[in-house]
Amino acid sequence: MTLASVVVWSVTAAFGLTLLIRAGAISRGPRGRSKRRRVLLAIHVTAAAGGLLAWTWYAVTGLWATAIAGLVFLVVAAAHGLLMVARWSPGHGRHANAERPSRSAGGYFPVHTATVHAMAAASTVTLVLVVILTGHGWS
Repeated sequence: MTLASVVVWSVTAAFGLTLLIRAGAISRGPRGRSKRRRVLLAIHVTAAAGGLLAWTWYAVTGLWATAIAGLVFLVVAAAHGLLMVARWSPGHGRHANAERPSRSAGGYFPVHTATVHAMAAASTVTLVLVVILTGHGWS
C-alpha cells in the first residue's frame, strides 16, 4: 500500500506539472499575475514536492518521522490547492469578468487537467491516511 501511495502521488505530481505547463505558469512566468497567486502556487508546489520526497523516504526506510513529515506537507499542499481552486473559480464578485476567456489571450485555464489533478490528489490523501492509520495499529 505504501508503494501504491508513492506511485499515485507521483502521478498526481505529473498531472500537476502538466497543469502548470498548460495553464502557462511556466512558459509565461509571473507576468500579469498577482503576488498572492504566485505565493499560493509556490507554497503548493514546494509542499507537494517536499511531501513526496519525505513520503518516498518513508517508503524506503520505514522511518515514522518521515511519514508524519510527508503527511504534514501533504495537508499544506492540499489546503493551498483548495485555496487556489476557490480563488480562481469563476465568480460573480466585483472582480469577475463577464467575457469568456480566450485561449490566445492567456485567460484559458485547463479545467479538465485541473479536475484530474484534484482527483489524483484526493486519492493520494486517502492512500497516505490509510497507510498511516493501518501501518501503526490504529485501524
